[in-house]
Amino acid sequence: MVNNAGLISPHYRLSEDGFELTFAVNHLAPFLLTNLLLDRLKASAPARVITVASRAHRGSRIDLATITGSRGWSMGQSYGRSKLCNILFTRELARRLEGTGVTATCLHPGGVATGFGQRGGLVELGWRLAKPFMISAEKGAESTLFLATIADATPFNGGYVVGKVLERPGPAALDDSLARRLLRARGSSGLKVKAATRTVERVGHAPEQAAKPTVRLGHYVTHPGRHESSRRLNG
Repeated sequence: MVNNAGLISPHYRLSEDGFELTFAVNHLAPFLLTNLLLDRLKASAPARVITVASRAHRGSRIDLATITGSRGWSMGQSYGRSKLCNILFTRELARRLEGTGVTATCLHPGGVATGFGQRGGLVELGWRLAKPFMISAEKGAESTLFLATIADATPFNGGYVVGKVLERPGPAALDDSLARRLLRARGSSGLKVKAATRTVERVGHAPEQAAKPTVRLGHYVTHPGRHESSRRLNG
């Protein structure tokens, strides 16, 4: 399973569900989708969860009570926090899945010359100026493909990978207590994943002719299929 979708928003915006958009798409979406598919992954072991992070996490700090609030928001800080959360999530997920045959790894793909930063205004201008110095999409996918296809992913379990090798992430990403609190969070702004999961469960247990469960986080819509278990990572 590869959690790759992401964005960077040049303005403070909320998703349909009331989450700050960058945080919703970059972190809450892979968190929730992984949660929903966890039992299937275990049943399919050996299996892997690969999540795209970024070196932009370095220097970021997280306050769980205000992580998606507008106060002090900036485009770069929001993006960096979302990627820091992905590393914390990966580390805690690997710990919780120990012995199941499912590994969890995250990675920095590099600065990739896609349309990722083409969001209009000065952001897009800066992105277009930088694109000639970025790597291709094919090159940017190499670390992901490496982790998805390597014969034994165990040495990378819980790790942060850059250029096919393990790299020590920033200090905040090594805070195991913060990683546990992030997954346990209840009711904090931007972390009401439990309510979203319950919504999916209600639809998922409807009759077969009903529509598949749909989770909307920002502009991305996922259809994880029939939910098979009430087990949650944030439980």
